[in-house]
Amino acid sequence: MNFSPKKHINHTQQLTAIIEREGNGYVSLCSELALASQGDTVEQARSNLIEALELFLRRLGLPKLSAA
Repeated sequence: MNFSPKKHINHTQQLTAIIEREGNGYVSLCSELALASQGDTVEQARSNLIEALELFLRRLGLPKLSAA
């Protein structure tokens, strides 16, 4: 059997973002992938976590996120 590494299987995975106040800012964590980020606001911490997730997935050669 011949498998092509360029062939992608569509897969949807829901990830959890935990955002907590820490000092004067916010820390965001995706515990499923052990990724974290931070920001001055909740929105910034969320946006920075999404960026970190996209960089992580790109490094693995996976498609971009569809953030809800």
